[in-house]
Amino acid sequence: MAAVLSMDEAIILETCKEISKDGFVVEPANFNSEAQIVVAGHAEAVDRFIEKIKEKGGRKVVKLPVSAPFHCSLMKPAELKMAEYLKNVQIKDLSRPVFNNVTASMETASLEVRENLIKQVSSPVRWTELIKNMISEGVDTFFEVGAGNVLTGLIKKIDKNVKCFNISKIDDLQTLGGFNV
Repeated sequence: MAAVLSMDEAIILETCKEISKDGFVVEPANFNSEAQIVVAGHAEAVDRFIEKIKEKGGRKVVKLPVSAPFHCSLMKPAELKMAEYLKNVQIKDLSRPVFNNVTASMETASLEVRENLIKQVSSPVRWTELIKNMISEGVDTFFEVGAGNVLTGLIKKIDKNVKCFNISKIDDLQTLGGFNV
């Protein structure tokens, strides 16, 4: 996987298409912000992508130290395993909507929840669109739970006006004191 910073999305998509062929895949994996898109695929294809994108003016491309090409078609075997696993999991219609990263929209129907849990394994994460849709639905406060603050930073790049809190250690839980969670 590799992150491309401050490059036109159309050029990134075009470059992926130019390079990809049977057995040599590089695809968009994360649309993190208007200034950051991550690609994933075969290691050699990602390396070729990095070369090509730099030839096209890409100044900042960072190869990511990951264990797999997440959120791209190479994850289809894992997607099939997820589908098999979820066959035995009862999912009911939700009483509160959830946003998913496949369609970047809200859902409550159990069938949609199940389908998108499966699809998210090999589909690109539409983070920018997802956060914008959440904001348009009235969400103005975000909590990132876990080590680091990458997602908080991405949200702030999408909209500086929302409130973001990072909960990465026990002491950070005090932040929740003023919220009904």
